[in-house]
Amino acid sequence: YLLIFILALIQGNQDFYYADQNGYYMGNTLFPGIPYGTSVSWTPDGKHITYFQDSILFIMNVATQQVIYYEPVDVDFPSFAPNWSQDGRSFVIEEVTEPDYTERLRLFTVDEAYHVTSSQLIYDSDAFFPQWSPDGTQLAFVDSFAASSVYIYDVTSNTLTSHPINVLSSFRVYWLDNDHIAYVWEDGIYRLDLTTDTSELLYETGYNPLPARNHWQISPDQTRLIFDGGLYAITNQEIERIGDVDSVTAWSPDGEYFLMVVTHIGATCVEHPTRGGSQCYSTVSLDIVLNDRNGNHISDVAQDVGIVNFAWRPHSM
Repeated sequence: YLLIFILALIQGNQDFYYADQNGYYMGNTLFPGIPYGTSVSWTPDGKHITYFQDSILFIMNVATQQVIYYEPVDVDFPSFAPNWSQDGRSFVIEEVTEPDYTERLRLFTVDEAYHVTSSQLIYDSDAFFPQWSPDGTQLAFVDSFAASSVYIYDVTSNTLTSHPINVLSSFRVYWLDNDHIAYVWEDGIYRLDLTTDTSELLYETGYNPLPARNHWQISPDQTRLIFDGGLYAITNQEIERIGDVDSVTAWSPDGEYFLMVVTHIGATCVEHPTRGGSQCYSTVSLDIVLNDRNGNHISDVAQDVGIVNFAWRPHSM
């Protein structure tokens, strides 16, 4: 199987950027030096790819295909690529500590040349899926051991606050605007008002098993919802199922497209060379497809791939 990371931009044309066991590609051009299986991310201007190799931060220019900056940073084991703020002057990472494998959050600031100027540990427990607010001044996340709160870290004041919610049914939350957070609880998706610490039912989904809830997504324009294998249209705080989705998805920045992984499960039988008869074993293959916002198939991106992660290239290049 191939390990594929899709990095895509759709602005009239479809340019797909990916990696296999040989390295990262843009079109037919191989990018040297990015290790196999590395999690990568874009800077907000869409001009650079960033990633960690061990505890060294690398920043690569897309146009020249050259690493413009690398520096050892104060981090244990980064589990994902840098998660950048909208202004490109800060990023947060989830670092895994030993021996307890706690997911801590560390915040970095950089100058205009992306050189790291400071770093600080902002949460020292089991934090998951930190999300930047639309204005880029706050981070929202949850703690697996404190699932009755959403935590907000204010980057400008360096303060951490907790906001009570119903006990979470998912470790993933989303910003609706700078004052409201969406989260899942049992029978639906709820909206938390950070100014009053009150929650209200936003979309009724019915009860769903926990694994499905951790893959829910709201499109960037908040007109589409992906939840438990379904694609829903959102109108006047009501949802209507308009299609089906499979497994991992990722929305384009404008909400017009999403990439989807289609899983194929089958079986292969081979004749035993000495005992006779057949031996059968199950097979799993993954295809990556591009759909429009209504779930209509646009194109096949890749077939028979392995582990998949997505990162769309920002529009502001």
